[in-house]
Amino acid sequence: MAFRAKQFRPPQWRPPAPKIADSYYSTPQWRTLRAACLVRDNHTCVVAGCGKRAIVADHIVSRAGGGADSITNVRSLCRLHDNQARERSDGTRRELENDLAKWL
Repeated sequence: MAFRAKQFRPPQWRPPAPKIADSYYSTPQWRTLRAACLVRDNHTCVVAGCGKRAIVADHIVSRAGGGADSITNVRSLCRLHDNQARERSDGTRRELENDLAKWL
């Protein structure tokens, strides 16, 4: 049996607080908007040159940043590009990379 050393943590260390999901994403309104977005984009990622199957409807301007819950403010993304566009802990969002060569 392999032995794994105990990880050192300072005495004041506490695990991060769990992220609480926005309850809006469980509403029928969001589910309808998400479905309309995916149908509009033919279930295909909208990042130029990607073409993978889209499984996520993503707000272009985040709700926390004042973005509207409308079809014009959502886009269809594949899992890779959704992970790339996620918000940072400070609330800012990363820019999507259009050059897929670095990912392939």
